[in-house]
Amino acid sequence: MRDRYRLDAVLILNQFYQGKIDFLEEGYNKFFAKYSYSPRERGLLVSLIRGTVKTRIHLEGILRFYLSKWEKLPLSIQNLLRLALFQMIFHSGIPVFATVHEWVEVTKILQDKGFVSLVNAVLRKAGEAVHSYRKRALGWSMVLPEWIEKEWEALFPDDREDIKRSLMLPPETYIRVNTLRVGKAELRARFESYGMLVEEISDLPFTLRVQGDASELFALPEWKEGFFYPQDVGSQMVTVLFSPSPGERVIDLCCGVGGKSTAFAQLMGDRGEILAWDQNPKKIETLEHFISCMGIKSIIPAVVDILRPPEEFLGSADRVFLDAPCSGLGTLRRHPEILERISQDTVKALAEKQLHLLLSASRLVKREGIILYCVCTLSVEETEEVVRKFEAQTGGRFERVVGQEMTAPGKVLPFLNRTRDGGVFILPHRLRNDGFFVMVWKKK
Repeated sequence: MRDRYRLDAVLILNQFYQGKIDFLEEGYNKFFAKYSYSPRERGLLVSLIRGTVKTRIHLEGILRFYLSKWEKLPLSIQNLLRLALFQMIFHSGIPVFATVHEWVEVTKILQDKGFVSLVNAVLRKAGEAVHSYRKRALGWSMVLPEWIEKEWEALFPDDREDIKRSLMLPPETYIRVNTLRVGKAELRARFESYGMLVEEISDLPFTLRVQGDASELFALPEWKEGFFYPQDVGSQMVTVLFSPSPGERVIDLCCGVGGKSTAFAQLMGDRGEILAWDQNPKKIETLEHFISCMGIKSIIPAVVDILRPPEEFLGSADRVFLDAPCSGLGTLRRHPEILERISQDTVKALAEKQLHLLLSASRLVKREGIILYCVCTLSVEETEEVVRKFEAQTGGRFERVVGQEMTAPGKVLPFLNRTRDGGVFILPHRLRNDGFFVMVWKKK
């Protein structure tokens, strides 16, 4: 069918709200593997679904005006109407009449064919008022559960509303230039020769912002040659704060596919030893591919149970890095579906796991060594509370260093927010980046 991304968007949202998939990416990837999507179509599908989930509560407020029995509609029709209204409001380059027509055609393909007239009538009426809805949408912000609102009000009193509005925007595409293989200026020139708009980010040594969807970059020869790695700028800031030196032994725990491990190799000039550990063999296999592609020699990947590290490495690391599994509240711009699932109980369970991981990680660092704890979330339980409990259980054997380093000459990054306990929040509204919490200690 023509522009099948609309039908697939409905089917993916059906799966998500039926609990068949946990993350929207699972749905995207399944359909990208099944059908031949162009980069443009991929971008349309992702932006449509992501935007609809972000604005769901706002969209439903409009749709209930036209539909007094909204709750009684089949899930597929609810999702179709949400998607259609989002596209009508935010994809202004598509004429309203064309948007209505295409979504009515999708309705005919679905099993709920008896709703064709209803969908047509609702979308036509909404289309008549679309200009007022577009003006209203300019003031929309992320709708959060009440307990998160209260936490953010306490943590970010001056930034909370800016953060919430910012999270409604599409994520930016950032890459980290692999300076072990190519110069930053050269790669920028190559991208610009392809007609891409590229921007450097001051204070970050390897970062470029590229206009367009990340999927377009994977078709470039420079990707196959290992010249760059797609990495959010918030994540890149964390690696700069870690600041490993050439010749050090670094242990990267919960390394995943190695986005931060490969950044450490660049910061160290590929001199030293980076032990990259994760419990997922598939992630370690992917990391091994990236290491080979990027020409990195200093990373040693291994499948390791982080709670039971090999004894020969205890007390051996100059620097230990723990990017712990978390609720992901800092990634809402990219993963708005998190808000549909998150609960205070889930966050508490994650915080308990993070504390156990941090205590295990602390056994690996040598005297005078550094340990960095970070999470891509913005909840109190997973940040300040983990810090408090860790320090209570380690009996003063670790002293905080992040707050001191952030005020040292030459080390101030304008994107950072000091916390009440000396850690750092990287807030997501400055550069449309993922949000992080970072705390660093030195072992006495």
